[in-house]
Amino acid sequence: CRATAGFRAASRCDGDMGVTTALTGSITDHDGPGNYLDNADCSWTIVMPTEAEVSAVVYRFALFATEQSYDHVVVYAGDTSYTSRRVYSGYFERMGGLGRHYVVAGTTLTVTFSSNERRNDAGFVLEWSGVTCGGGTLSACGSTAHCFNDTCV
Repeated sequence: CRATAGFRAASRCDGDMGVTTALTGSITDHDGPGNYLDNADCSWTIVMPTEAEVSAVVYRFALFATEQSYDHVVVYAGDTSYTSRRVYSGYFERMGGLGRHYVVAGTTLTVTFSSNERRNDAGFVLEWSGVTCGGGTLSACGSTAHCFNDTCV
């Protein structure tokens, strides 16, 4: 997998891909062109650096194409024991979800990816940024915008 900001690099995602304390970065399910591999099962943990005074994490998908209902990306607010999660599967381009920003209150984000052996696709690229606009307050950008890479979007 290709990752920035402290995750271990591998040709495919496999198991625990590590923990990072980077304020911004990106992860993907595999490195290079082509589709992700069958039977993927991996996780990444993103913890905001304490000195950044982050109150939330904003993320978006720059790419998302998985086998609908069978291959999943799950984003947890905290670790995988938290019930606050969002499950993604399918094709975001068709659903208009690419580039849409999602907000997780708190300082930890855990991302898991799993696939089966039936079919694979282009996969995903998830980009994240800690909310630091306006001194780290979640509402710094108003009720209709969010902070991403120190810019209200």
